[in-house]
Amino acid sequence: MSKIAKIFVMACTALLLVIPATAQTMSAPDELAVAPDYDQHEPEGRVGIGGQVGDPSGITVKVYRRNIERDGILKAAKAYSFLVAWDLDDFFYVNAHALHEHALEDSPLNYYLGPGLIVGFKESGSNNAEVVAGISGDFGVNFFTERFEVFLGLTPWFRVFPDPGLHLSGGIGLRFYP
Repeated sequence: MSKIAKIFVMACTALLLVIPATAQTMSAPDELAVAPDYDQHEPEGRVGIGGQVGDPSGITVKVYRRNIERDGILKAAKAYSFLVAWDLDDFFYVNAHALHEHALEDSPLNYYLGPGLIVGFKESGSNNAEVVAGISGDFGVNFFTERFEVFLGLTPWFRVFPDPGLHLSGGIGLRFYP
């Protein structure tokens, strides 16, 4: 097994161990006055875990932190998303984003956007890996059905080092909110 694959397996295992602890320490959401049909726009729970298929593919976690009300109606949410991914081309990475999620009126869809960071390891020959780091943005659309979130997102990112450059990644995914 390559060094990148071992790092990927260890990171996924650590992520799966941290999720239950995070979910237990988070307080239950306050009761909100909710507009009709808005229940389609928010998850049943605070922490969702799932997978993303695309470039890259991996395990994704989303943690909702705060809801935003306007005139007693839920309008937006703040969340953090994490992706532990391996692009099957000897590149393993983790990206994290602080997201602002907004409901699209007269639609079950939400749109989201937010800044983030990416840190990874790229194999560079005979069992060596170089660190890759950059800044990123994440934007896309999602919808909820019961305890599931379906999303489609794009993540443009700028590699700061070792070799500066612009990249585009993204995918389609599914998260479950226990």
